[in-house]
Amino acid sequence: MSATAEVSELPNNYDSVVDMKPQSYRDESISFESEADINEKNLKKKSIKRRLSLLSKNSPVPGKKISIPLSISVDSLAKLIGIKQVLSNEEAKKVAKSFKLVPISNEGKDDDIFPRQISEKIASYPIRPPVVTIMGHVDHGKTTLLDSLRNSKIVNTEFGGITQHIGAFSVKVDDGNVITFLDTPGHSAFSAMRQRGANVTDIAVIVVAADDGVMPQTKEAIKHALDAEVPIIIAITKCDKHNSDPEKIKTQLLECEIHVEDLGGDIQVVEISAAKRTGLDLLTENITALAELLELHAENDIPVEATIIESKIAKGKGNEASLVVLRGCLRPGDIIVAGSTWSKVRSISDESGKMLKEVMPGFPALVSGWKELPTGGDIVLGVNNESEAKRVVSYRIKTSKEVDVASEIESFNMSRIEVNDKKSADKLVKKRIVRKGGKIFKQVIGTTDLTIERKTEEPEIKTLPIILKADVSGTLEAILEAISSLPSSKVVANVIDSGVGPVSESEVQLASNTKNAIIVTFNLKTDKQIESTAKKSKVEIVKTNVIYKLIEKIRKYMKDVLDPIYEDIVEGEARVQQVFPITVEKNIIQNIAGSRVVTGAIEKHSLVKVVRDGTVIADSTVNTLKQVKKDISKVTKGMDCGIGIHEFDDIRNEDIIQSYKKVAVEQTID
Repeated sequence: MSATAEVSELPNNYDSVVDMKPQSYRDESISFESEADINEKNLKKKSIKRRLSLLSKNSPVPGKKISIPLSISVDSLAKLIGIKQVLSNEEAKKVAKSFKLVPISNEGKDDDIFPRQISEKIASYPIRPPVVTIMGHVDHGKTTLLDSLRNSKIVNTEFGGITQHIGAFSVKVDDGNVITFLDTPGHSAFSAMRQRGANVTDIAVIVVAADDGVMPQTKEAIKHALDAEVPIIIAITKCDKHNSDPEKIKTQLLECEIHVEDLGGDIQVVEISAAKRTGLDLLTENITALAELLELHAENDIPVEATIIESKIAKGKGNEASLVVLRGCLRPGDIIVAGSTWSKVRSISDESGKMLKEVMPGFPALVSGWKELPTGGDIVLGVNNESEAKRVVSYRIKTSKEVDVASEIESFNMSRIEVNDKKSADKLVKKRIVRKGGKIFKQVIGTTDLTIERKTEEPEIKTLPIILKADVSGTLEAILEAISSLPSSKVVANVIDSGVGPVSESEVQLASNTKNAIIVTFNLKTDKQIESTAKKSKVEIVKTNVIYKLIEKIRKYMKDVLDPIYEDIVEGEARVQQVFPITVEKNIIQNIAGSRVVTGAIEKHSLVKVVRDGTVIADSTVNTLKQVKKDISKVTKGMDCGIGIHEFDDIRNEDIIQSYKKVAVEQTID
């Protein structure tokens, strides 16, 4: 049977393709798909069709003779025909079904756990505090607003006055209600953390500075909130400034699909001055009123369900993670699972460090006792005992590895498709060419109208290996995202290792064994012994506490990895008027160019080019410089002289001799 025939017999029910991604942490009976999910499935269907089509393309040419023994295995026949396709899980299932078999994948999925279905009696359960995320552009007053709400001085503890990682805390407002706030950083590098904040919140307060208006990160924050279908309240901050213009901001918000109440919409706007504490009561009133409409009830008598906000390694305490409880109740001694790690809760504390005996829905807490650091955004679920926790984590790790293998197979198969597609192959060749070559040379012409040929070779893409360490996982994630967005046409910042916590000796050793590698730390102290080891190993540890400074430093090191562009700066030019030979050594005769300097100066031993009819015909040095019969070291504009050029005698009248120097110019990585 030909490969074409085999393909034609496969069922065409591509809608039944099973997604290899791990199931989300939700009840299996609940099913909903976003537009992105649908688009992704459509792409997978097209990918499968293309790969099945490739099987047909790999079929032997009709009429071609192949020698087949008396008996042969299917595997050997595939090799004989030349089919090297690796089947993904979805494709293997289709083949199995064509033989009337029942394929089973994800065996052991019963080992995983999911959030419980919401009770039909949810309205009878207690009201929980709303979880509110403060979002907006950098320096628009988010942290100052939270300062005023809880009467603390967060700004003074944040390097550069910029919030470095997500904090979660609860505030009891004047009417007796409690509001839990998430403070998401405003710097552009923290978009991933800000998006995570929008995904766990009930209400988003978008702050816009009255003296600055709607900015890029304002639009981004609004988009995150709208995509997550989170109710929005607009807080116009800094209304005490003399140049504030709240009405202009309300108009600008229309471009972001935000229709405020003053302009006939349904989104509330509050004008405040956090510094002068005006408008804060109205803001909290609006939050609690909106929370009442949302009817935020939560069961408190089931195993805990929560969301990880942040994680870090705390000195003397080990792995810690901040979280917000969504349902159930969390107590010390509980066994909980988050992502691919678990914890027997050792201690629970609030944002001020006070130890807690329990955490109810809607409240944040800092939990210690994790086996490994969980990832921000992970769903926390309570389990009955340690063995159940280990079983769940083991299954999730196994599933994750299977997904990685499936991804590798996908990449492998797609690369084969590209190689078989001429256009794709041409693109691949171009990409490879970009990665070849050597130094770049760029000519800078002097004071004459002569045109010198520019020699340019395609640069080799350089690499800056980085070992990245940060104080908390959310910051680490955001920095990794920022590094990945750096320009990469000339040099690539390649994070070869990353993690939370101080630099270790093994990481210094890794950097020492990797050419050009640096260690970058964020908001961490480095042990003196480690610093000493790094110094002996000639490994540089770059320390910083402010995100934009970290990126600036990485950009600088990326530049240092590049070969410089050499600019040839013309310092003087002479026109040849007469050529005559002289004896420079016994039996050695050299042609000397009798010349007049027309611009600048020419020195003995300087670099020179000989230009004839606009073309450089020689590139050498001055080894003889005379005036009449006297050796001199320098001639300037208007002077007559004799110039001898090292290993070049084909000098002619009207040639131009250019004296120049090479200047290494620092490259940009953009």
